[in-house]
Amino acid sequence: DDRSMVERFRLAVEGEVTRRQAVFRAAGNVPDIRTYQWRQARDPALQPLPYLWLVVDEFAELLASFPDFDTFFEGVARIGRGLGIYLLLATQGVSSGLSRLDRYLSYRIALRTNSVAESMAVLGTNAAARLPLAPGLGYLKVGQTEAEAFMAYHMSEPVANGAGAPDTAPKVRVFKATSSSGTGAAPEKTVDQSAAAPRTQLDVIL
Repeated sequence: DDRSMVERFRLAVEGEVTRRQAVFRAAGNVPDIRTYQWRQARDPALQPLPYLWLVVDEFAELLASFPDFDTFFEGVARIGRGLGIYLLLATQGVSSGLSRLDRYLSYRIALRTNSVAESMAVLGTNAAARLPLAPGLGYLKVGQTEAEAFMAYHMSEPVANGAGAPDTAPKVRVFKATSSSGTGAAPEKTVDQSAAAPRTQLDVIL
């Protein structure tokens, strides 16, 4: 709701777009970020230029409060792909479509929606509204293809004993202090750090 912060976000993104365009021109008017990264890998004098993801949560509420951002996001979506700038827009409800952004959205993900209208706005079908009340179920639509159902899984559960890579967590030795007349500190016990922070399934995969 803070207009000044929202405006700072807009100015920062516009500044990054202008900067990347200048970098491309200086590198010989390269057409896109893939070409630039290919040249940069062979010419260390060129500065690294990573991909940039702009993650906007509850963007429908943002557009309701700041309607002019519809045009702003359209501009980013239109020229950002070649510059390596991508939008990831998330919202809990879209009932009237995505207006100017529709044509630029290559990937759409919908979990269970509360209404047929929301499912139609995102997927062009009522499939998401018909999903059962089970966690992890959703639909993915790529371009103009048919939406495909998927099942998402939680990957933060602790790994079962003996599963995955061997545990290399450090062992911490705890020392018990003695009086000034004593001979010094003596080890009291050893603490296994892995017990305090168990490895997860995601840790093993990565």
